Amino acid sequence: MIRAIPGARASTVLTGNAVISSAGKDIGIVLNGMIPDEVKDVSTLGNYMIAGTIEDLVANFDGVIIGSELARKLTLGMNRNLTVATANGQVHTFT
Repeated sequence: MIRAIPGARASTVLTGNAVISSAGKDIGIVLNGMIPDEVKDVSTLGNYMIAGTIEDLVANFDGVIIGSELARKLTLGMNRNLTVATANGQVHTFT
């Protein structure tokens, strides 16, 4: 409905609490999921990325963007795997 309004931009967002794990470290996070093809239309997130691009997510179904501080805490770099567990028991590995 919102997309039908002239000049309006919208994208579906899935938000929830999760635990991210890598290298034996677990950190509680708020997970925000968006459709990569729509991110550029509704967000300036790509302007702040220091590695990779939004387009990389389109090509990698299991791709994820994390902040630099979280990457530092988990000692993560590009193309490394991390595990996300949600409160309802779903577990997924992202790169």
